[in-house]
Amino acid sequence: MPTVTAEPRTRLIRLSGTECEMALFLNILVPGAGLIVRGRHWLGFALAMLFALAANAAVAGWLVAPMAIPPVYTWVATVLAALTWLLAQVSLLRQSSPTAPD
Repeated sequence: MPTVTAEPRTRLIRLSGTECEMALFLNILVPGAGLIVRGRHWLGFALAMLFALAANAAVAGWLVAPMAIPPVYTWVATVLAALTWLLAQVSLLRQSSPTAPD
């Protein structure tokens, strides 16, 4: 069972090894989901929503209506989705590292 540590401005959740692995796996599939599991609700939600919007726009530009959506918008959406995914992974790993400030 995760233990909650209340601090003045943050609320951190300490997870066991298996729960940490689950958070990493969830974050790979859905960027931001692992952050939500770790207690960073708003950051995880914001990254998940940004990724979902950018990924939907990229899929629409590449597969659904490539002639209707300008290529510049498609590329911007693709790069934004990739950067959001990367930012979610880095954010989770920085929080999970043993040298992260508490």
